[in-house]
Amino acid sequence: MKKIIFYISIFLFVVTYISSCCKEDFDIPGTTQTARYVFVSCNNADSVSVIDATTFQKVADLSGADIGLTTYEPRNLDVSSDGRLVFVPFRHSDNVLVIDAATLSVTTGIEDDSFDEPYALSFTPDDQEVWVVNKQGGGSTTGSVTVISTSTNKVVSTIDDDNLSSPEGICIANGKAYVANRGNGTVTVFSVAGRTFVANIDVGGEPRFAIPSKNGDFVYVTSVSGGLAKINTTVDTVAGLIDAYGRNAAMSPDGSKLFVASGNEIFVVTTADGQVANITVPDVYGFYAVALLSDGSMGFATDENQNLVYAFDPTTGTVLNNGEGIPVGSRPRAIAAQ
Repeated sequence: MKKIIFYISIFLFVVTYISSCCKEDFDIPGTTQTARYVFVSCNNADSVSVIDATTFQKVADLSGADIGLTTYEPRNLDVSSDGRLVFVPFRHSDNVLVIDAATLSVTTGIEDDSFDEPYALSFTPDDQEVWVVNKQGGGSTTGSVTVISTSTNKVVSTIDDDNLSSPEGICIANGKAYVANRGNGTVTVFSVAGRTFVANIDVGGEPRFAIPSKNGDFVYVTSVSGGLAKINTTVDTVAGLIDAYGRNAAMSPDGSKLFVASGNEIFVVTTADGQVANITVPDVYGFYAVALLSDGSMGFATDENQNLVYAFDPTTGTVLNNGEGIPVGSRPRAIAAQ
């Protein structure tokens, strides 16, 4: 009997050990999902390519066709903070797709008369709403915001304001939405709760993308023709201009580093002091956007000119996947990751 108990104990130990060792590190809290994915807006393919971050392989191409809906030109998509949902604005079909991140399937398409070239969107911190900016034309001097409830996938509010001018970016911080207006070099601020105008901030250049600091005390706004504007969200004024330029950006999970995609390099900004370094990848001249996994272990950047996505180590700047780009759909631009 003692021998039997002994062997049973050994067996249970081995099973437990193997189970522990083989479990993926990419668990999404509250789900059974063990992979972690990267979602890429491929403008000319009118679809979203999905990369498995564990294998560096494209595993899916998703579009409105999956549910019988026409979708043209996906733009600045976003992943919910719990990693479950991906919302994608399609600029030239005036709709938004909802993707289930666990099953990699399109669950619904949201259509509404308020959409007018939806270009970028952002989840509220509680994932209860998605705020969408409408560009309203390439040379537009106007713009608008559409608010979607994630519980119903219905539009619950629209905001029109004369300060909006061809907006291309939005983020939410400190209870407010910050909209980057490429058309007039400003950032328009709205109260999330009240849907009301708060301020209009002159940042200069052609603002393209907005992203909050980890604690929401600051918002960083990118520009390809000027510096990186740092906005103090308590007083809604520009706290400084950092010598880093480009389009889309990503924040490290601990808030210590900001990564900005720009041409053949990625600017790495230390948020504490504004110091700038860079990651350069040979033979790349079209970095458009960058995203980090939610645990900060890897970064991914889109090369729009070669239809590739490059993976890199955010700490060392080393290009992963043996230095090779990951093939995706045509003209990859915006990118988001779990």
